[in-house]
Amino acid sequence: MNKQLCIVEFMNSHPFLLCLQDSEKARILPHLEVMVCEPDQLIFEKNEIADSVYFIAEGSVLISSGRHKAERHVHESFGTEAAFKNNFYEGTAKAHGHSILVKLPFDILEKLLKTYPELGAHLFFHNTIHPASKPDSKKEYSVKNSASILRVLLAWIFSFIVPFVVYNTLSADLCTNKRFFLSILSSGLVLWSFNVVYEFIPVLLILVTTIILGIVPSRIVLEGFSSESYLLILTLPGIASVITSSGLVYRLVILMVRLLPEKQSWYSAGLFLIGSIITPIIPSAFMRSRLMAPLTQDLIKVLKAENQSSLATKIAVSNFYGVTSLSSVFLTGSLINFIALGILPLQSNNQISSFGWTTTTFVFGVVLLTTNLFGLSLFFQDRTHLENPKERLMHQLKVLGPLKSEEWHAVIVIFLFLASILTLSLHQIQFAWVSLFLFCVLASLKIIRIKDWAVQTDWSFLLLVGAGLGTIKAMSFLNIDMLIKDNLSDFINFFGNGRSQILMALILVSILVRFVFPVATSFFIMMAIGLPIADFYQINLWITTFCILVACEIWFFPYQSNFYRNFENFFEGKLAYERRKFLSYNILINAARILGLYLSMPYWRQIGLL
Repeated sequence: MNKQLCIVEFMNSHPFLLCLQDSEKARILPHLEVMVCEPDQLIFEKNEIADSVYFIAEGSVLISSGRHKAERHVHESFGTEAAFKNNFYEGTAKAHGHSILVKLPFDILEKLLKTYPELGAHLFFHNTIHPASKPDSKKEYSVKNSASILRVLLAWIFSFIVPFVVYNTLSADLCTNKRFFLSILSSGLVLWSFNVVYEFIPVLLILVTTIILGIVPSRIVLEGFSSESYLLILTLPGIASVITSSGLVYRLVILMVRLLPEKQSWYSAGLFLIGSIITPIIPSAFMRSRLMAPLTQDLIKVLKAENQSSLATKIAVSNFYGVTSLSSVFLTGSLINFIALGILPLQSNNQISSFGWTTTTFVFGVVLLTTNLFGLSLFFQDRTHLENPKERLMHQLKVLGPLKSEEWHAVIVIFLFLASILTLSLHQIQFAWVSLFLFCVLASLKIIRIKDWAVQTDWSFLLLVGAGLGTIKAMSFLNIDMLIKDNLSDFINFFGNGRSQILMALILVSILVRFVFPVATSFFIMMAIGLPIADFYQINLWITTFCILVACEIWFFPYQSNFYRNFENFFEGKLAYERRKFLSYNILINAARILGLYLSMPYWRQIGLL
């Protein structure tokens, strides 16, 4: 049997892989190794580290352990000790005649078993494995654990002390409700700054305490949960789940890589543009980064790039920044954009709808696009010769087969989604209601799988959005926004009275706030500070919001970015790219974001927004 033909037939016929989707088979194909064994060829010895499981595509294998011997035949597996980390093979395996084996590494097997637990029954049907003993977890208690416990204790202690200090420090001229609310708000800020609870907990505590104490009417505090922004963030992940779970994006990437010339610059630019294209279609950067992480690993394998090499890092950077750089350029590029619409007054919403979100962010988008396309070529000047991946990619496409019904559904969803956005000016229906209608239609036809929607939706983020919008409404009801403006006017005047200087001051403060608070929390805080100041100095509220939005996306260290941590965690401590160079490139993108905002200001003046 031909070696290359073997791998395709194997993936479509072996019992272990029958329950996998075709897109999943195509993903693991680059990691499989076909072994052609001569008679009596040693495959592994007893007590060797079990790093791979083997499947028999042709021939048979003899496994011996002391006096016990067993023979494995076609469609059977052996070496399943590798399913357990740090385990050892319990016997010696030799080819019994001419054999063809398919070798699956431990790290890929581990991910498959997590995604498809039912595979365990197929894998262990012929094998009994005794996992290697693991060290007592109690002995792993370290100084780090002690420091974590201390931080939690300090956070809760200060969250009770600080409100009392704030209440007694505030001027007695303020009404009691304002003093109570600011005290409660300070407690939430303490919990956020120590980062010891889920991000939505502090704002939820603020909301609940405000209602219990009767500081603000509940209809105002709970307004965030009935807003159009909340509705969009609830329904859009369900619509996007049809696309992400279909395997269509994976097929498109394989087709693109296969058609591109065999040059690094073409591959990096193509991968970046693919990510940019799906940015307005999949409205969550978290979902997009989670989708592109396995693609990064697969492409590094397909192109035979060495781990930690410049080429591997270039592929990782192209994929990651393709799906995250332009999040703020498109209205549907990020869920936080919908939070912005929920906070802005109705007049600003109507104004931005008439111009179009992407039209007003055009210059900023061009700066980021240009920086990435040229930066990838200049920053990663690796002349490593690329291995021809065309044949491997052809086999992946064969495994994928023709377009499945799920992929056709994804194509239809993309068409309907884009059509509804492009025709907003014609039908004049709010995008939130269009999204809800599309969600209901797709769910009623069972195109949206409720399980996928439940998994793709970030429910904690939904709680954060609803409670956060309610908190902003409560601050406006109590006129705390005016209090912020009066107390910060001297600080803002330090940077100058010009509108550009004030915007740059807000950008700088937003970047500093991000060192302490997560991105969504920082955005809520800066919107509470920035909008009253912008209103006082008669600066367009949408421009102020966009500047704060972009500044909150800037990050320097991994702890500041959930998207990057999610991308990095996929590799489970075995990074295929060079982290230092990846983060160095991130500094270039941060500079491009600030430059993009600065260069956008003359454009905004020209179209009458600034």
